Amino acid sequence: MLKGPFLALTFALTALANTAQPQTAEKVYEPNWESLDQRPNPGWFDEDKIGIFIHWSVFSVPAIAWVYPDKPYGFGGHSCWYGMYIDRLYPLSPPEQAKLESFHRRTYGDVPFKALAPLFKAEAFEPQQWAELIRRSGARYAFLTSNFHDGYCLWPSPRQPGWNSVDVGPKRDLLGDFTKAMREAGLRAGFYYSLGEFNHPLYLKAKQGGDLKPFVQDHMQPQLREAVRQYTPSIIYFDGEWEFPLDSFEMQGFLAWLFNDSPCKNDVIVNDRFGRGSRGKHGGVYCSEAGVRESGTEHKWCEDRPISRGNWSYNRLEQLADYLSERDLIHLLVETVALGGNLHLDISPCADGTIPMLQQERLVQMGDWLKVNGEAIYGTRRWTTAHEGPMVESVNPRLDSSWKWTETRQRPMVYYTSKGESVYAICLAWPGKSLTLERPVATSQTKVELLGHSHPLKWSLGETGLTIQMPDISVQELPCRNAWVFKLAGLKLTGDSR
Repeated sequence: MLKGPFLALTFALTALANTAQPQTAEKVYEPNWESLDQRPNPGWFDEDKIGIFIHWSVFSVPAIAWVYPDKPYGFGGHSCWYGMYIDRLYPLSPPEQAKLESFHRRTYGDVPFKALAPLFKAEAFEPQQWAELIRRSGARYAFLTSNFHDGYCLWPSPRQPGWNSVDVGPKRDLLGDFTKAMREAGLRAGFYYSLGEFNHPLYLKAKQGGDLKPFVQDHMQPQLREAVRQYTPSIIYFDGEWEFPLDSFEMQGFLAWLFNDSPCKNDVIVNDRFGRGSRGKHGGVYCSEAGVRESGTEHKWCEDRPISRGNWSYNRLEQLADYLSERDLIHLLVETVALGGNLHLDISPCADGTIPMLQQERLVQMGDWLKVNGEAIYGTRRWTTAHEGPMVESVNPRLDSSWKWTETRQRPMVYYTSKGESVYAICLAWPGKSLTLERPVATSQTKVELLGHSHPLKWSLGETGLTIQMPDISVQELPCRNAWVFKLAGLKLTGDSR
């Protein structure tokens, strides 16, 4: 044991050695797109694969939108846009607007949207229950509408007095309670933030030909930074950017601060909505909204999909047919991950803070599938081939490229993911007695197993590829429903995974 001067000398030499070691300087991002676009996404995002998007605010009080299947987006407006319609900031077509206003007068009287805020009470909101449900779903992060286009804040923003969840309505910091519960459950949390506040006087003045800078510099930017400092989000999902050109919202300066100096600089993920023209050009993650893959799938991307087609917030007029089925949901997850994306599944709580039971069931069903097959999802990468095989029945209600609701009814039978030296063939239909895969190249070292089944499977080489013999098991012995995963090890490498 070292003593006295020897111990002091050891400490001194250690300190000198540590000082002499070259220090790796952190990358500093400049407030320009060339520099900002070089910032890599934190690794957790591509590992976690699944997040929950949550639309919840004063618009959850009326919770209504009529379905018009022939209209863009498939609905006579969004339920979450209720306030913009009622205040005639963005009116619907005359007959649809008249129908909505008639409902509003009968139900609430001749009052503006802001008069509904006291009815948004969140009296049954239990954030720990939300976090536990999200954890059970298999999602590893979630983000909540901190403010929507109507500007109502789910935290006590001093820049929105009388129009936040502490001053009016629930009388509590909803974003803070949600964030705390998520982190206590071992999950990441973030928030959605609308750059455009469509009913703010300064924003309205800019739309009428004025300058947007007063809105941005005196309201939006200070409020946004305030929320980042207070809640240190792991993800910020921007929206409401399309009415003003890129850089109108001064997001280059914000992102430089976010990546260099903010309290979440090493953890935070951002999407690609910073002003008109930014989608698919700037940002860490390119968004596909309800199936509209405007930016393709080569750059890291996410699929943002409501659990009930077309409406992001709760709509009391929805029917069972408007919801993704358990099978639809699992197939959407598989397809998204195989194409290199993260799935953001949107849920829509009621005004009282309860999550509709059917939505809870879908989340749990997804989690049950992931308990068996999560190895083929979390931490995986795109393989050299995304999919193969015959087309099988698989319903995908989504928006087409013109933003009209459509429904495709087939997908390829087999999707692929990879991790290390393993490849996962995910089958959307049970193959029958055997499964033949054309793309994987087998070797004498190849091993095949069905996730959730305890014994390795027999396989053989044929003229068309690798043929796997299905295990002789009953329906009750199947490891899961809706999609089955075959893990392939010892294949001949045919290219690099991405």
